[in-house]
Amino acid sequence: MLRPLPALVSIAGFSDGFALVDAHHARPADLILIGFHELGTDAEQAMSLILGIDPAAVIVVVGSVVDAELLVNAYVRGARGMLLWDPGTAVS
Repeated sequence: MLRPLPALVSIAGFSDGFALVDAHHARPADLILIGFHELGTDAEQAMSLILGIDPAAVIVVVGSVVDAELLVNAYVRGARGMLLWDPGTAVS
């Protein structure tokens, strides 16, 4: 689904969904990862705003098992993929 991307030249992180929207509006990203959590409130709004200004944006939503419903809803609304992680599981 993702078209081949050129080599990564820049990575940016934002703790606030609205800062992400402003940054994407100023300089569109090839790939956007948005963390969803049941206690967060701005991830859904940020995703909607980004897709509103850039319907072709490639957004992958990230969350844990407890956030599955939020992730599925985001996918249905336009995210291109989901990453599921469990911070309580050790990786060996």
